[in-house]
Amino acid sequence: MYGRIQKHSTQRLFTNAQEAYRLLAHYYLQVANTGGCILDYLLLPHSIDLLLFFPNTMHNLIAVDSAHLLPLFGTLGAKGKHYPFSGTYELYHASHCFCELGKTGANVLPFSLETIVQVKKHAGICSPSSCLF
Repeated sequence: MYGRIQKHSTQRLFTNAQEAYRLLAHYYLQVANTGGCILDYLLLPHSIDLLLFFPNTMHNLIAVDSAHLLPLFGTLGAKGKHYPFSGTYELYHASHCFCELGKTGANVLPFSLETIVQVKKHAGICSPSSCLF
């Protein structure tokens, strides 16, 4: 089952990189402890958007059908490969690897990595932010 968790806040979710990575680790552990995995994500100062895979149905997820998966990979890649708090960054830089895109041998991705990369490349890239925090 594919699903999505979105959280939006008027207050900042993080104020520095250390807090951002701590928040990502929290979600990573929460998802992993329930048997799932993060396929892709985008963490912005006021929001987090996670695309998830679970082997079983989860009640607190926004269900995502397979027809919407590829466009969602593109949406989550909209900040580009240089924005550090995204699955797209992990894909290109193999950084902290909270999601499956940056992991070698990931077998839970619903499409080939090549297909996902093409969708991310063709997604509209947002202009760089002058300040992440």
